[in-house]
Amino acid sequence: AFAPHYPESGLNLQQIMQVRQSKDFRLYPLPYAQKEAGNVCRYTFGKLVSGAEASEHYFKTHTSRYDIIHLAMHTILDNQYPLYSKLVFSQPPDSLEDGFLNTFEIYALRFKANMVVLSACNSGSGKLSKGEGIISLARSFMYAGAPRLIMSLWEVQDQTGAIIMTSFYKNLIRGVPIDNALQEAKITYLKEAGPLRSNPYFWASYQVMGNSAPVYFPYFLLIAVIFIIAGGTIVWLILLRKHHHSSSR
Repeated sequence: AFAPHYPESGLNLQQIMQVRQSKDFRLYPLPYAQKEAGNVCRYTFGKLVSGAEASEHYFKTHTSRYDIIHLAMHTILDNQYPLYSKLVFSQPPDSLEDGFLNTFEIYALRFKANMVVLSACNSGSGKLSKGEGIISLARSFMYAGAPRLIMSLWEVQDQTGAIIMTSFYKNLIRGVPIDNALQEAKITYLKEAGPLRSNPYFWASYQVMGNSAPVYFPYFLLIAVIFIIAGGTIVWLILLRKHHHSSSR
């Protein structure tokens, strides 16, 4: 689970790269993204990659061996040139990578992950190309080998995203299918949200793309089956022993 570091003063993009935006803007820290990534790792026993470690270089060199990739970070959406939409990682102190993972770079990667969660703004949005469909970050991850994705269709509010994603993983590890796990997470959120934050803007952005089959096997069912088989075997042995003693008399 990745949760990059952004400076407190905000990341001034135009000081770092040439972006196709009409005016200067900054990307500010996402404190709840850190909490979200931490919760994900606590429930899945995964590895938390945060702060300066959450670099583009680390992502490219380490994530190919993981079953689940969770990205809680900023994105830059480029509707004019969708292959230049990008995920914003921690900015590196050297020039090995620029810290911006572009859509066209993701197409060149290969993932073994069963699921990728893009808990970032507009990760499923992009330009509608005739004969191609939506050219988005989510699409590039599927092309790179991810069979199922959680993506967002518009901006993700930092705190709300952390709440929904934490609940989503709680459901997921119980062996619930991905679409049902996300639905239950949204319902749980709505039960606790006030009148303002119950607006669909806060919770409806997350959507499932691809195969929605469970990622986790429901181990509690396996344990229950083992106990039933073990209990039945013990009862059978006791009855067999009693029958043997009766026959001996």
